[in-house]
Amino acid sequence: MNKKDITARHWRVWEEQNKQLRRTVAASLVFAVIALFNIIIPYNHLFFEKAQIAKQIETAQTQLDDIKTAFADLQNLQKAMTDVEREIKRRAWDAKRFELIDKYSDLRRRRIGSPELYQSMADSTVRAIAQQVEKLVYAPLAAFQKPDSKAFEYAPKTMQQVQQLSKTLRDWQIENLNHAWYRTPEMKRETIDDLSTSLDNNLTALSQALLQERQKLGASQQELKKQIHDLQHIDVDAQEKELEALEERMTQILPSWLHGLISIEQLALYFPHVIAGLLLFVLWLGYSLSRHFSAAVSDISDKSISADPVLSSNWTLVNRTGRGTLQTLGSYLLYTALMFVFFEKSLVVLHESAIAENLRAATLLFSPYFFWLLRIVMAGSFLYIVTPILTKRAPSRSAR
Repeated sequence: MNKKDITARHWRVWEEQNKQLRRTVAASLVFAVIALFNIIIPYNHLFFEKAQIAKQIETAQTQLDDIKTAFADLQNLQKAMTDVEREIKRRAWDAKRFELIDKYSDLRRRRIGSPELYQSMADSTVRAIAQQVEKLVYAPLAAFQKPDSKAFEYAPKTMQQVQQLSKTLRDWQIENLNHAWYRTPEMKRETIDDLSTSLDNNLTALSQALLQERQKLGASQQELKKQIHDLQHIDVDAQEKELEALEERMTQILPSWLHGLISIEQLALYFPHVIAGLLLFVLWLGYSLSRHFSAAVSDISDKSISADPVLSSNWTLVNRTGRGTLQTLGSYLLYTALMFVFFEKSLVVLHESAIAENLRAATLLFSPYFFWLLRIVMAGSFLYIVTPILTKRAPSRSAR
């Protein structure tokens, strides 16, 4: 192959690569605009809406389950209250009063009683009654006061009334200890009656609070069920049609051999990498065709002719006189800037989206460090190919 053939070959390769670069620049910009703004961003919004709806359904379902548990606890509490109410009416602790009367009668018959002994026996009776009431009345209801109980969370007034029973018993005990309530049969009866009446009043207040909060929980259950139903039936058909439209747009910008092999989600995931690859390919192509051009014009003795902008092209990285060189630099700078804009915008979308949440944590390709590496490579490649004409040096004439 003689030198003339070699030069002709360099011209052909330069012309082919020049056409290929122009087509690649135009196609990549159209691809980036349509893919990012007409497919990925709308899909991200659609995906975000579906994720938000799923999260709302999950939250509502969890709350509904908790309310159902609380409602069941209140039903069991009501059953326990029936037994407690029976115990209050039965007044088993009245037997302690009669036992105390019998003991006093025995002491008087034996003539060994004293005020101190009478008071001590009365205090013992008060404590015995308090223990019995706590066992028969308070303890069955206090079992529902566990801190982790859903009734404790969703029925606070009911739980407060349960606690009020304990307070009533404690106040009654404090009031009658070291107090001469034992002096007459009427005082003994009134003391026990006061306790039973207070317990009965507390139980009535507890029943009212329980009824109100059960009604409230029942209404909340119905409201949550309706909310879940509405969320599950949010215009699913419209979302499916929108997704189909996005998939149709994607098939229009992808090569035919990629149809069916890549999903919109995958396109959104790898879009920054594709943009970086396209930019690097264009920069490499520009550098390659410039080297072929330099080799083709190497035999032209008049450098003013080889630097004539008409002889080369807008994408040929050689000294093309002042205006031509500025046009070349402007073309590459504008294209690189646009691709950087698409790259950064896609990263923002990817960062705001939940699509790649798990993938970013598990794959190096989606780590912030890798994206910074891509930025450095893209910027470095751009500076590398434009530096020769910025310093008024043509690229090497030997083509690889």
